[in-house]
Amino acid sequence: MFTNLIYLDFRSVNDCLSSPRSLNKFLSPTSYSSNIVHLNVRVYNFNDCLCLLDGDLSQLHTFIVQVDTIYNTSMIINIMKTVSTLKHFSLTSYRRTREYDNRILPLLRQMLQLKKLTLSLRVCSRTSLIDGTHLVNDILSEMSHLHTFIFNIITQSTMMNEELLPTPDNVSRPLIQRGYNVGCYTDFCQMEMCQCHIYSFPFTMERMDTLSNKFPGGLFMTVRHLVAHHLFRPFEHDFFVRISFFSITK
Repeated sequence: MFTNLIYLDFRSVNDCLSSPRSLNKFLSPTSYSSNIVHLNVRVYNFNDCLCLLDGDLSQLHTFIVQVDTIYNTSMIINIMKTVSTLKHFSLTSYRRTREYDNRILPLLRQMLQLKKLTLSLRVCSRTSLIDGTHLVNDILSEMSHLHTFIFNIITQSTMMNEELLPTPDNVSRPLIQRGYNVGCYTDFCQMEMCQCHIYSFPFTMERMDTLSNKFPGGLFMTVRHLVAHHLFRPFEHDFFVRISFFSITK
C-alpha cells in the first residue's frame, strides 16, 4: 500500500487515549515499504514493539516508540537483524512495569551500534534502585558508539531499609563523572518501600511524573503535562511552590 514510504509517524498526541490494539495488522509487510528508515509509533504492548523489530524493517535506523503496557510475555527477544543496526532508539512508557530487567535490558543490550538513546520509564518492584551506577555499568558501558543519552527513570516499590537509602549525590555521581548533567531525588515510604527518580538535564520531555515532596524542582521549560503521584504522603505547600515555575498547560 505504501511501497515508497521511508518516514512514518503514527502515534496519538494524547496520552489519555489508548493506542490501537491492531496496529501490527496495519503495519503488516504488505502495507508498508521495507525501506522505512524512521519510525515514530505508539503501540499497546511490548510485544507490538518487538514485532516491529523482527527484521522486516531492515533499513530502520531511528525507532521512537511509546508503549502503553510492558508486561511479561513468552516472546523471545532475539531480533539482532534489525536491532543491531539501529542508530537512535527512544522508549517511553508511563505505566509501571516489573519487566525492566527481563524485557527492556535484554533488548537494549542488542543495540550495539546505537548513537542516541532515550528512556522514559516507571519501574516497580525491583530489588534495587535504578541509579547512576546501574545506568553506567549495565547500559552505557555496553554501547561504545553512544554519544547522547536522555533519561527520565522512576523506580518505585523497592524494598530497602531507610538507613540504606542512597543520597541523591550517590545516585547521580557515576553519571556526573561521565559528563552528564543529572537531577534526582530519593525517598523512603511506608513499609520499607523506597523510590528514586533520576533524569537528565536539560530536561527535554513534555511530560514529567513526580513522586513525592522530595522533588527538588528546577527549570523544566518543555514540560506541558505534570503528573503528581502521592501513594503514601500528601504533597505539601513547598512542593506546589516548586512546581509553580513550570510552564505547564495540562
